[in-house]
Amino acid sequence: MIRNANFDDYLMLQSTSSRSFLRRIHTAIKESKFIGMSIEELTIVLKNTGSVVSLAVQQMVGDSQLVTVGVDTVRYVLPAYSDCWLVPYGKLVYVPAPWFTPCGEIYAPAVRWMAEGVLFSIISRPGCPIDDLKRHFAYVLQPRMLLEMIRILELCSCIRIQKLTSRTFRRRSVFENGEF
Repeated sequence: MIRNANFDDYLMLQSTSSRSFLRRIHTAIKESKFIGMSIEELTIVLKNTGSVVSLAVQQMVGDSQLVTVGVDTVRYVLPAYSDCWLVPYGKLVYVPAPWFTPCGEIYAPAVRWMAEGVLFSIISRPGCPIDDLKRHFAYVLQPRMLLEMIRILELCSCIRIQKLTSRTFRRRSVFENGEF
């Protein structure tokens, strides 16, 4: 349920030290209008670490100041711009997904079928990058929905996600130490 809360009233309830940062997040997302912004885009715009931005955004989502939407990736929009992303059903609204029925209930057989497909793809290629899975399922499952399936599998302890960062490879020069 999306509550229509005034952002300035919400900001007054927050700690003084976090108000400026929350306002910067709100302003950046407001400027993006209906498209919204991902955590990665916010990190670049705000010039801050992803974990700090992610925690603040999750707090704002929990407090109904932002709505989670997206097709290609998880994006965040203001409630005022969420109409084109949501499907109304009575007094409730929901983000459509292949496993929801038209009335907004989860259709368990669809979740099981899709989760099995994703899980067996991961089992057949252990250590595969998520981008490879996105390409593999591009014609049947939107990237955001695939990420939700992966998150569900991780929450059920079926898989474990590991972030790997590669360091830039630079060959050492024989002339660096002054040996020659």
